[in-house]
Amino acid sequence: MFAQINHMAICSPNWPMMARFYEAAFGLQSSAKHKTKPVSGANVGDGYVGLNINPVRDGYVGGLDHFGMTVDDVGAV
Repeated sequence: MFAQINHMAICSPNWPMMARFYEAAFGLQSSAKHKTKPVSGANVGDGYVGLNINPVRDGYVGGLDHFGMTVDDVGAV
């Protein structure tokens, strides 16, 4: 495979509900790492792709924040 999405991050004012939605709708599982610090957002994934759902900070708008890709050959990209 040439490239694939490794992780995505989104910002939401209602990130706990969004985390539950992605768990229910797509079968993603919550990361134990973030269960101890719930104020920092949520991290769900399927073992291949991770989704970080971050709280919206003052002055920011919710939505797609960034995504990360894994590529086979950086030179070709």
